[in-house]
Amino acid sequence: MPSFMGGSGKGYFVQTDVLVNNQAVTISTVKADAEFSADDTNAPANPISTENSQMNRVLLVISGQAHNTFAGLNYLDCALATDNQWQVNLDGGTYEDLTPNGQMVDQDWYCILQGANASFLFMFDITDLMATNVDGKIGVKLTNAVSKQDSLITTVSIAVQYLWRK
Repeated sequence: MPSFMGGSGKGYFVQTDVLVNNQAVTISTVKADAEFSADDTNAPANPISTENSQMNRVLLVISGQAHNTFAGLNYLDCALATDNQWQVNLDGGTYEDLTPNGQMVDQDWYCILQGANASFLFMFDITDLMATNVDGKIGVKLTNAVSKQDSLITTVSIAVQYLWRK
């Protein structure tokens, strides 16, 4: 197990813990929640500490790609402000919007032709969410996921990155 770094026994340590790896969900023209980390299921596997007081910051890292299987142009359809919004919850609680910029916009994941891929990487500060349960179960979804055409096969990996202090 890694130890904390610092000259006089005090310091900071960064840890990255994978929640899900290569979770694929198909987004189509029919609005549906694209659940990438199932509600009340996935918790960080090996947090260095379960002491909430030692946690300084927690980032949710979402990376992946959207693969267009439609025979032509395809992208996210964000005609309504509630479409394609990244959300998170802790221990099966109420989902909340990831901010800032958890709201996708029209033509995100733009794929000009069949077989094209759009890669993405997002980082969201979820320190406040994790403040009382640093090793809680994290649910992540794209609410009202909808694409312009059928279909965008979206493969996502999600990790939690901690900044610990001792």
